Amino acid sequence: MGNKKPHAAETKNGFQPEVPFPFELKFNVKLYTFISMATVRFVLRDTHASGKTLVMLTFSYKGKRLRLSSGISTLVKDWDINRQRFIENAANPSFRELNLFLDLLANQLANHYNQWLVQHRIPDIQTFKKYIKETLIAGNQKGSDSFFWILFDEFIAEKRLEVKNVSDYDKALRKHLQAFEKFNSMALTLDDIHQRKSGFAKQFTVFLSTNGHGIHHRNGLSVNTIGKQFKNLKVFLKWCFDNDRYPPFSLSHLVTINEPVHSIYLTDEELGKLEKLKLIGFKKIVRDLFLIGCETGLRYSDYSRLQRAWIINDTLYITPIKTMNQPNVQGLIIPLSDRFKRIMKYYPEEFPNLGRSQLFHFNAVLRELGEEAKIEDLVQLYKSTNTGFDEEQVSKFSLLSSHTARRTFCTLKFLAGMPVESIMRFSGHTTERNFLKYLRLDNELNAAQFRKFF
Repeated sequence: MGNKKPHAAETKNGFQPEVPFPFELKFNVKLYTFISMATVRFVLRDTHASGKTLVMLTFSYKGKRLRLSSGISTLVKDWDINRQRFIENAANPSFRELNLFLDLLANQLANHYNQWLVQHRIPDIQTFKKYIKETLIAGNQKGSDSFFWILFDEFIAEKRLEVKNVSDYDKALRKHLQAFEKFNSMALTLDDIHQRKSGFAKQFTVFLSTNGHGIHHRNGLSVNTIGKQFKNLKVFLKWCFDNDRYPPFSLSHLVTINEPVHSIYLTDEELGKLEKLKLIGFKKIVRDLFLIGCETGLRYSDYSRLQRAWIINDTLYITPIKTMNQPNVQGLIIPLSDRFKRIMKYYPEEFPNLGRSQLFHFNAVLRELGEEAKIEDLVQLYKSTNTGFDEEQVSKFSLLSSHTARRTFCTLKFLAGMPVESIMRFSGHTTERNFLKYLRLDNELNAAQFRKFF
């Protein structure tokens, strides 16, 4: 077979055209055997070795056979020749992780081979070997310690196909989990998270509340930020379950904690102060886009990408990015306010567009503008920490952010008497309960709004 001169088409891009096949592709997950006579096996390089020997991957398909190292070594006594897996026992808990990695490798190999079959292409031996080594096995070069991160990287790659921004997982959650590993001089495994007796949930919570670093680089994260890490961790774990990467287990011990956040809104008088500022350049762009957000209830991701073509007869037609890929999604139809129309006159051709990368700078400049506009009312803040509660008074402008615009729109419309159902059509909230929770009117305004009932 090795001396046979390959057909010209076989060497083009490392693939050989394949005649369409009349049968349905089927894959037996347990045996990793294909109806097209392709098999995946894991065998020891030397079954009589006195020390450790390599676990080899062999793959036979279409009369071809490749053999390469899996990157894992073991003692012969720890290997089950019939099952082609490690013998799992309490004394060697890492063997479970290694077996999961071999399962993952076989599944991925099967999936990619089936994709090539569907495309009627068969890779040659060298192309297939290179692909397996560089794409499927490379992540395991550090041994069983990296299995958790192999799965995590696969999860991130799939998540990118669903949503544009995966920073909550790929940056925040990854950063905190890796810092937790380093702090405890350990390699994180799915077994650690699974077993309640390991104490992972409590240890991770304590670590985040005392040593976690957020965007402000202070020691200790807030209760809500900690809760968000657990929420995102459970999304990853559910992905592992749904994709047969790990047997499902209860997540009840991974509690998503949270507490009310004191989010502000601006009054119409304060919006007027911002509009009267004499500004140029980026400051003017930030002010104008923020005011448009206050007049429409849009998120930053939407009011930072407006196009004049979406405005017809003093009405804005837009489909929010957040719900764009959801089934049966409906676009928003928003009448233009007088303030919106005044801002439009400064942009006769197109509105300025800002990407998500500008969000941090946008918020920093917005707080500067709030200070210039003398939005200085004191706001009382209460925040849970690892030592109890912190209480402080801050100026209102220091709490301004891009999302303040959306909350301002909802709150002012509610206080003006617009029916909740109508506001929700603009804000996109699906239940009145969530909408009212979102408003979180302070006690003084709540009393003023409903005084007539007393």
